[in-house]
Amino acid sequence: EGNDKTLVQGGAIEGGHGAVRVFKYDASIKSMQMVIWSRDVGKKSFKAYIEVLNGPNNDKQTLDMQCGGGTQPYHAVIQTPGQGEIRLYNKKYIEDGLFQVAMIPYEYEDFSGDGAGNNWYD
Repeated sequence: EGNDKTLVQGGAIEGGHGAVRVFKYDASIKSMQMVIWSRDVGKKSFKAYIEVLNGPNNDKQTLDMQCGGGTQPYHAVIQTPGQGEIRLYNKKYIEDGLFQVAMIPYEYEDFSGDGAGNNWYD
């Protein structure tokens, strides 16, 4: 479905979040891989707020991240049981807050019963 990498710009007002990006996934995906980095790697930091939602009546998982401008991107595998979406908010200001994120499926449910093909690399 197109490019898995997207830019997320900071916000213009204090107390509000900047841009919001939504990554939807279906029930066949058990986990999502996230890689996030600042536009100016090694110079700028980023702040992000992440929500993992699994249906209307389930508690959401939240991650509040801050990276101090390291030279390596942040990498995580987020467990995603059932159908839902991941919302990513930029918490920095517009002048300083641009970062990039790539979110791709990492592990799939095994519906075949043979145990093969349930990771993205199989």
